[in-house]
Amino acid sequence: MPISNWASIAPIMNEVYQLQPKRLMDLGIGFGKYGTLCREVLDAMHGRCHPDQWQHEIHGVEAHEPYRNPAWGLYDKVDIADFSHLEI
Repeated sequence: MPISNWASIAPIMNEVYQLQPKRLMDLGIGFGKYGTLCREVLDAMHGRCHPDQWQHEIHGVEAHEPYRNPAWGLYDKVDIADFSHLEI
C-alpha cells in the first residue's frame, strides 16, 4: 500500500527540519508524502519552489511502479527498484 502512518509525520518532519540535510533518500516512497513534506520544509518554506532553485537533493526509491503520481515530481530522482534484498 502506498501510505504510511499519519502519526509519524510530526516527529519525522521535526527531525528533518532540525537536521536540514543536503541530501536525503526516501526508500519505499509510495504516494510521495515524505518527499513532498521534505521538499516543503527544506526548500519551499525558504521561497525555493521551482526545481532550478532547490538546494537540497531528495532521491526516492520505489519497488512498485504503479504508485507513480504527480507528487513524485518533487523528488530530484526516483528509481524503480526492489531494495528488499539488501542487507543492512
